[in-house]
Amino acid sequence: MKRLVDDFKAMLPNQSDAIPITIEICYSFGDLLWDVADTRPIMSVLCTDPAFTIRSSTHLLAFHRMQNEIRYYLGYLPYGPSKYEIGVVESVREAVELALAFLQGEGLSEIEVPRQPRMKLC
Repeated sequence: MKRLVDDFKAMLPNQSDAIPITIEICYSFGDLLWDVADTRPIMSVLCTDPAFTIRSSTHLLAFHRMQNEIRYYLGYLPYGPSKYEIGVVESVREAVELALAFLQGEGLSEIEVPRQPRMKLC
């Protein structure tokens, strides 16, 4: 199985014109484990298809494919109790579109990419 991070990077447009970002594997992003009481059964998923973060100077995003969903976190830096959104997108293409819209400065309520927010603090 291909990793979500690899599929995501393959769909990103040429980054030379975009906002500088850093993409890093983080294996697990706690806010995306909203329905996982015991992580032991999913440990192999965390290693074979790990979560990853995307950072710019002002934004923090995380994506993780878990239980047949692509889950996301969109928030601002510094990380903490500020505006954020957690939810699910249907495809890698929507994950990339969502990330680009957010990184380019669209507000959470202005982003038109189809998604299912699970939690939102605006």
